[in-house]
Amino acid sequence: MAEVTTKVCTVAFESFFTKAVVYKESRFDEISQKCIEAFASYGLRPLQISVRSGDQTFNYDLSFSLLEMDPEI
Repeated sequence: MAEVTTKVCTVAFESFFTKAVVYKESRFDEISQKCIEAFASYGLRPLQISVRSGDQTFNYDLSFSLLEMDPEI
């Protein structure tokens, strides 16, 4: 008989601009590069960074998974 156990833990940090920035001025390319430089030692890879855009004005976010647990733990 197979046994499946799933453990999920999520921690999210949100940051907001003091002044609203429209999507086309957000400079995600620069921010992504700085994230890679800052968190590469934690295992962050370029393909783990994603940008979600909603209405192309103010509804967008950049996200990445910084730490992933070994499923054997």
